Amino acid sequence: MRKWILLIVAIHPAFAASTPGAAPAPGNEETDLKRRVLQLEQQTEALKKSYDAFVESTAKKIKDGALAQETALDLEKQLHSKLQATGYADVEFRDSSAAGKYPGFRIHHFSLILTKQISEHWRSFAEIEYEDAPRVVFDPPDATCPSECSGQIFLETMNIDYSPNDAIGLRFGRFFTPAGIWSIDHYPPFVATQERPLHIRHMFPQVIDGALLHGTLPYNEVFLNYDVYVGNGESSNGSRDNDSRKSRGLRVAAQLPWLTQFELGTSAYADTLIEADGHETRKLSTGLHTKARRGPLAFQTEIARAHFQPENGAAHTANGYYAQFSFDTSPATALGYRYELFEDYKEDAKGDITMTEKRRNTYFANYRVHKNVVIKLEHHLTTKDGAQRERLTIASLAVYLGE
Repeated sequence: MRKWILLIVAIHPAFAASTPGAAPAPGNEETDLKRRVLQLEQQTEALKKSYDAFVESTAKKIKDGALAQETALDLEKQLHSKLQATGYADVEFRDSSAAGKYPGFRIHHFSLILTKQISEHWRSFAEIEYEDAPRVVFDPPDATCPSECSGQIFLETMNIDYSPNDAIGLRFGRFFTPAGIWSIDHYPPFVATQERPLHIRHMFPQVIDGALLHGTLPYNEVFLNYDVYVGNGESSNGSRDNDSRKSRGLRVAAQLPWLTQFELGTSAYADTLIEADGHETRKLSTGLHTKARRGPLAFQTEIARAHFQPENGAAHTANGYYAQFSFDTSPATALGYRYELFEDYKEDAKGDITMTEKRRNTYFANYRVHKNVVIKLEHHLTTKDGAQRERLTIASLAVYLGE
């Protein structure tokens, strides 16, 4: 700054001399220069103070912004740590060609989901389902209600999860059996149809009471998800196990960096069933699944097989398969088709095993009026053993009760 002052002082006389009427009075030139130098020094000091104030203000804003962000994160953590209540509900209008069936409304699902983020690594999850709007009346004159009343109240899941990182986690309690796709992704607001594929829950059980080891392992652009579990087995709740042998299972799925989404996976499950006569039947279920999406086109398929080896009878096998295609005609609308095959067994009074075959063609349309509200229309055509043909049409409204 002093160099500039000296330069101004040096050029000022020449500039003043070249400017008409600007020449100083004789004897006042030195006084005038001193006055101007003083003014420039005062201006320089003012600029310096202004700059220092700007730096201090900027630093304070940055500090305040960081503090505000930290406060917001703390509030978010507190919010997530509270008990969160969500769920889903749906209402259907059903029309079936089956004998004894008439068109009518069905209050199918109302489920309450409770989650609690206990800490960074501990979490609990529970889901209570009220199916078909049950009404339970504890009244002595209504002694037939347990066997004749409709509807179901079911604690579908209740588990406590400890996950120190993404690679490993341990879950205890009741959880949906990790198998294929539909057993896990089955919530009405987010699946294409109200009717699940024919073989689902026949090859693998709906839920398991036990312990589950799970995690995600990254490798380059591939993510490997795994679930390994042990439990009481089918038809055994948390307070009673029908046999001393535990069920075991695993599911492995790879998320591949192809298309918009691409997943390949396999599942396996082994159990020992206790029949009504007290004899044991060994069961081994295996399955493969694929889930893919590219732009508006989506595809998913599951194939499963369950082999049964009775202690005092002939071995038999059940098979199931479906392939489902859907196309998003707009951000809110999807049209689709699903083909299914289910080969199951049936035991007669003599103990003889006969196989039955079901094939079903399903056409569906979904319209999402809101991110949490979807209207569905589905039409199912089912044939049994190549002869009987049954029609089922469902119009439904499903809502997700979360944010």
